[in-house]
Amino acid sequence: MKDIFIERRKKLGSIFPPNSAVVIAGASMQYRNADSSHAFRQDSNFWYLTGFNEAESTLVVLINANNETKSIAFVPEKDELKEIWDGYRAGPKWALQDYGFDSAFNNSEINDRLPKLLAGNNQVFYPVGKNQLLDKNIIDWIKVAKSKDRHSSAIDIADASSKVGNERLIKDAKEIDLMKKACLISAEAHVEAM
Repeated sequence: MKDIFIERRKKLGSIFPPNSAVVIAGASMQYRNADSSHAFRQDSNFWYLTGFNEAESTLVVLINANNETKSIAFVPEKDELKEIWDGYRAGPKWALQDYGFDSAFNNSEINDRLPKLLAGNNQVFYPVGKNQLLDKNIIDWIKVAKSKDRHSSAIDIADASSKVGNERLIKDAKEIDLMKKACLISAEAHVEAM
C-alpha cells in the first residue's frame, strides 16, 4: 500500500517546478473540553500524499533541479505512555519504514531542521491561508533560511492547494476499485435495512 503514496510524492516532481519545496501540514487534534477530543480526521491532501494518520505531522517534499523528489516527514515522537491513552504512534523510525519517507524526524525538530531544508530553493508551495499557524511558520522558516545565506535569491511563496487538489480529482485504478467496493457494501447495507 505504501507504494501508492511513494508514487504520489514522486509525481510532485512533474507538477511543481525544479528547486522548490512543498509543505503540507497534517490535521491537528480538535478538543471538546480539557480531557476529551473530537474524532480525528486527517487533512485530505496530507493523507493523499502520505497515508499517515497521526495528528500534528508535516510532510515536506523537496524537488531538485532534475525534478527528483525527496520526502521528509515530521511526526509525533514515539511515546509509549501516551500510546496507552491515545493509541499507537509510529515515531520517526516506523514512519520511515512503514510509509516510505526518505527521512523522518520528531515534529519537535521542525523549527531547527526546516529552514535548512528550505535554504537554496526558489519557491515554497503550501496551502496558503488554510492554517494560520502554518502561514506564520512558513514566513518564519523562510526568514531563517534567508539569514543563513544572504547572497542566495529570494524564496517565493506560492499556493499548493489547487495543484495537489487537481491530482486528487483524477482517480487511479486502485482508487476506482476501492470506490466500487464501498458502493457495493453501501448498497448491500441499504437492501438489508429495507
